[in-house]
Amino acid sequence: MAELKAVRDSGPDPKIGKQRPQSKTRFPYRNLREASKLATTIHKAGGVCARDQLAALLNHSSTKSGAFVTRLGAAKMFGLVEKTADHKFRNTQRGKDIVAPVSPERAAKAKVDAFLEVELFRKVYEQHEGSALPGEVGLRNLFESDYGIIKSRIRPTVRIMLDSAEYAGFFDTAGDRSRMVVPVTSSGDNSQGLPGPSKQPKKGSGSGGDGNGGEIEMALRGLLRGLPRAGTPMSKKRRTDLVSAFTGVIAYLYPDPEDQE
Repeated sequence: MAELKAVRDSGPDPKIGKQRPQSKTRFPYRNLREASKLATTIHKAGGVCARDQLAALLNHSSTKSGAFVTRLGAAKMFGLVEKTADHKFRNTQRGKDIVAPVSPERAAKAKVDAFLEVELFRKVYEQHEGSALPGEVGLRNLFESDYGIIKSRIRPTVRIMLDSAEYAGFFDTAGDRSRMVVPVTSSGDNSQGLPGPSKQPKKGSGSGGDGNGGEIEMALRGLLRGLPRAGTPMSKKRRTDLVSAFTGVIAYLYPDPEDQE
């Protein structure tokens, strides 16, 4: 049985003797949180697991269990797990950054990267980047019309995508599941792809009279785009997170003098 049987299985269905319907875009059958639990199991087992060991540790009856196959397939699709030369399984660096992170910022970036690793989720994010997502009915129609997801998988896949996006922090800025925005951290460790202080552009590069006007515009635009509409109620925690994010961007754009020595 192929490990990703749950996704794009082109084999004939023995019950009806016909080709099984296929989705045109790849997607996992488990969400990112569940895939991370599998990576955690490998980590706790010493970092490497044989297939039968992993199935037993996850309380599956066998390596051919459909639940185990889809769970392992999801972990691989999110880029958390890989196969070794001797056909065992170990965590990728991304998987390690999620289950045993050096810093919260690296864990946050790894979750974002894992979510965007999935073709379907990345396409939906890129199509609605920063703008409102359709309601659940709209997402179901989108999955069928634009991405060719088979009818039997549309409803659960919408739920898997939304649950995965929430786990990866894409809804932190909006405060609900209305928009997907890449989370902004207050750290300067390049957690979301921003260069650290040591990579500040040289004077005269980029656009704008100050040499980095284009970079300033991009950083602030990304933060402001994630703000909710004026007048929207906001919790104290969310307001604090936004202020911290803005402070982090300003610290990155205008580092202390000692950071550039």
